[in-house]
Amino acid sequence: MSTNAIEILETTKQDWIEAGLCLQSLRQKGIALPVTDALIVAIVLPHTVPVLTIDKHFEHLSVDTIAS
Repeated sequence: MSTNAIEILETTKQDWIEAGLCLQSLRQKGIALPVTDALIVAIVLPHTVPVLTIDKHFEHLSVDTIAS
């Protein structure tokens, strides 16, 4: 099996900051989401990779998703 099959994306301090800003913006609109969802988006956005999910929270986030 190739070790390049799945890329591991590291979490940075900036990812946490972006996740917090995202959550703050959504809360001002009356939308409360788990911090984990916002963090996932903050991590994947710079890499332009979709998120495999059936979680409806991601409909409020600006990320491409793939439903399983």
